[in-house]
Formats: sequence, structure tokens, C-alpha cells
Amino acid sequence: MNEPECISLNDLIDTTRALLESNRIEALTHLLNAVHIEPESLAPYRHFHDAHYTRNLVFKNDLFELLVLCWGIGHRSWIHNHRGQHCWMAVVEGTLAVQNYKRLGCDQQKRTVQLQSLPHFLISPGSAAKVDPDEPVHLVWNPPEFDRLAVSVHVYSRPFDACVVYDVESGLCRDTTLHYTSEYGQLTNRHRAGGRLADLPACTCQLSTEERDIHCGIAP
Repeated sequence: MNEPECISLNDLIDTTRALLESNRIEALTHLLNAVHIEPESLAPYRHFHDAHYTRNLVFKNDLFELLVLCWGIGHRSWIHNHRGQHCWMAVVEGTLAVQNYKRLGCDQQKRTVQLQSLPHFLISPGSAAKVDPDEPVHLVWNPPEFDRLAVSVHVYSRPFDACVVYDVESGLCRDTTLHYTSEYGQLTNRHRAGGRLADLPACTCQLSTEERDIHCGIAP
């Protein structure tokens, strides 16, 4: 088995741009499986938070954006979609679990949805995953039983600044605005502000307090 090629994040951005500009979409999964990101190039984007995972912007243009996500032990996203865009994720440290969902029904006027859970799977270095555009709803978490931090690289094409979040138990779905913890290696004002803003997850759900607690994992 060949050793993965060690490249910088800048090299990954350049190759990703070339693949997407030439519409070689499926080749990106192979690329992410075949390379190892130099730890020193990840260092400016390794921002962890005690309460939630973080979203750290590395590159963004009209075609795609590349983020580094940092996950504490047990941290999880909410169930969410990807606005119909392509999404790839590759773990560079640790292991993440992914739970996909199939949408069985949706009432956009009432903002309700019925989801069916599909088999979950693990991703670790060398096992990148691409979100299925036909079934783009999933949940990602850092399983506490592995007892270690995790870092992942995500590519979104095209970029989007909002998504839909879902709660299986209540059957509710809502729009949420996406925020970055850092941009190009610098913490955002939102993150530096501290207090309540720093205690919110990297996305701010447009929900009531009770519903936000469900979607964003603030409550136990």
C-alpha cells in the first residue's frame, strides 16, 4: 500500500481548484484519500472550543470554500443539509462518525419533516467521504469512546452561508445562519467577543431557546 503524499493546505487548495474548474468532481474524493496534510500548515486553523466544534475558514471563492473543523471529545453537529451543494470531508486527526438520513416527507409551510436514519459509518485519515447530493442530510460527531480530539477538512462547492437543521424527535426543521470561528487564521470578532456569543455553537440557529437547545446540543 502506497504511503499518502504529504502536502500543504495551499497545495490542496490549488489542486482542488484545478479539479473543480475542470468539473472533475469525483476525482476530489480520490485526492483527499491519497494525501496527508502537513501538520504545520494546519496549525493556524486549529482553534478548539470547550463547548462545541469550530469552523475555521482557510479559502473561499465563488466556486468553493475549504474549512478546517476542530472537534472536542463528544462534540457533534446538529442534523443538517447542504443547500444542494457538493460537500467532501476528510479527517486528518482522530476519527469522526457520520449518520445519514433519508427525507421521507417535508411540509415547508409548517416547517416539519420526517427523517429515516440510515446506517452510520466512521471516517478516519485515508477514508474521505462525499455527501450524496440526493440525500444530503446528516449528523457528524466525535465519538467520546475514542477519547481524543479530531480535526477534519471540508470542501463545499459552491459555498453557502445558511442551511436547514432538523430535529428528529419533534419533526421540526429550521433555517440557520452559518458563522466562522476564524477566517484565514484569525479569530473572528464574534468569537473574540466572549460571553454568550462564544458559548453558542459555530452556527446560530434561528429557533426559540428550547428548540435551539435541541438542535445545537446546548442542553444535555
